[in-house]
Amino acid sequence: MLAVTITDYALTDIVATLGAVRPEQGGALLGLPGSDLVTSFVHDTPAVVTTVRYHNSDWLLDEVTRREQQGPERFKGIVHSHPAGVPQPSSQDCSEFGESLRLNPELGRYLAGIVTLTPEVDPDEHQLTLGPALCSFFGASWAGPRLSVRRMRPVVVPIQQSLAHAGLDPAAHRPVPIVVDGAVALGSRLTPAGLPPATLLFPAGFPLAAPLLLPDGGPARPLTWDLSLPAIDRLAAALRPAPRPTARPAPPQQQPVPRRSPWYRRRRGRGHAPVDLFARTQGLLSADLRHRRVLVAGVGSVGTYLAETLTRSGVGALTLLDPDTVEPANIGRSMFAVDDLGRPKAEACARRLAEINPDVTTAVVADAIGAIPSRTLAAMIADADLVIAGTDDNAAQERLNHLAYAAGVPAVFVGLYKGAAGGEVIIVREGLPCWSCGTGGVRDGIGADATRPEVNYGTGRLTAEAGLLTDIHLVSAAAAKISLALLHPGGDARIARFLDRPLHDGENYVLFATEPGHWIFPHIFADTLGQHAVQSIWMRPERRPDCPVCGTLEHRVDPLWHGADGSPQQILDRQRAAYQQRMRSTAGREQ
Repeated sequence: MLAVTITDYALTDIVATLGAVRPEQGGALLGLPGSDLVTSFVHDTPAVVTTVRYHNSDWLLDEVTRREQQGPERFKGIVHSHPAGVPQPSSQDCSEFGESLRLNPELGRYLAGIVTLTPEVDPDEHQLTLGPALCSFFGASWAGPRLSVRRMRPVVVPIQQSLAHAGLDPAAHRPVPIVVDGAVALGSRLTPAGLPPATLLFPAGFPLAAPLLLPDGGPARPLTWDLSLPAIDRLAAALRPAPRPTARPAPPQQQPVPRRSPWYRRRRGRGHAPVDLFARTQGLLSADLRHRRVLVAGVGSVGTYLAETLTRSGVGALTLLDPDTVEPANIGRSMFAVDDLGRPKAEACARRLAEINPDVTTAVVADAIGAIPSRTLAAMIADADLVIAGTDDNAAQERLNHLAYAAGVPAVFVGLYKGAAGGEVIIVREGLPCWSCGTGGVRDGIGADATRPEVNYGTGRLTAEAGLLTDIHLVSAAAAKISLALLHPGGDARIARFLDRPLHDGENYVLFATEPGHWIFPHIFADTLGQHAVQSIWMRPERRPDCPVCGTLEHRVDPLWHGADGSPQQILDRQRAAYQQRMRSTAGREQ
């Protein structure tokens, strides 16, 4: 689904006008040229309307023309309201879309929005709910001689919220489109503390990409940007950075073990031989697993399955990292029970593991990966024999990748695709491409626009993706077997040989399809009989020599800088720029 990007300023104006009156009303969408970015909304107040009909006025056409002549904003389309229960364009709307495209051929795509007052409706991918208003987005374009009207996924740019969180008046600092060095950007005038007056330039990738500060009469510079913070808090931190804490955080606490069952206590108290919970995996798994510790980052549907499977396999210690609490929606896709509702996920998971094996040792960390200081997180990883990265946050996965690779601790990265129709497991250890290289670098730092998970506009939290528990378990089960093999380097247990050939051949990226016809699988298995679903492909990605995580030694960067000074690639770029500057200075002195 194509995306339409819209500022929260424009959304606020739409809801305050069309969402506050009876239908039908309408107005124009304006935005930056050359993109589907909507920056403002012009309400067509003089239009003559009925409860079932809106047609733009001559005033609106003149106002759009005036704005286009005075600034870089361009007409993008029309948004108007419909009666409740009709959140899609009518046949008359589609005719007008086509006529507008004919009159404005430079548009390429005509953006259209439909506003309905429909309370308590779960929005689809192409919709947003803001108060009582449901905003549905569409795009019209010509497909040969026919008009194509498609749903478009809205992506909200939280500029208004970010300014408010930074202590700035959103109305007084509302950005306007300006031209800087031939490029169009949204600029807001402000006076930063201790700095001269400047213009804050918001890039198209905001809030993932850092704004530029353009002082009056000086060169532009990017703000220091902390991607570990919630999106709407990053600007506040960049304009008024908080002092670094001097005290080291407390280490993760060992989770108290629940009371052992009466049968288990009686066996121990009467001098019987130790209870063997793992008798039926003898020869397949090693008893030495009781001395292994696994760090599980992300205790959701994937993390709880892996933690439980490893505990049932004999792993003796686990460190559980997750900042969230158990919600009702978690019950259908993870180990949690109704009694766990409201408890921290990591704590509830630890209690469950202790009920399975009372001798297991767990450490609970109820913090987000981005909130844990680098040295503390590095110490947790160094204390583990294996890292399992099961978060749904690319920035967290990137940080775990960097620290685990540098520490020489093997890691398993597990991800589910949309609807759990497929997934991936990436094995990372010294000598193999890291997670960043395995994914082609498309999920790193500010280059991850297209692949980063969606964020709920109202809460700022990552949006949970629907998917069947069975499909999630298929991918998670493969990750569990891979994890157990990595915990048996060498050794005589049968599981130790499971990864011999793929790791020898460098095949550390496994793709899965849980549904028929998923993605590239029909093309690969097109001529293979007996194929339907539950398919896998082991692939061999290439390691980039200049990768700051796993590349040649001169290109690697210190993982302890990661998060404090930027992503690995940003750090490496600064190192290279400084080196080139030193070389130019040296050459100038020699001349």
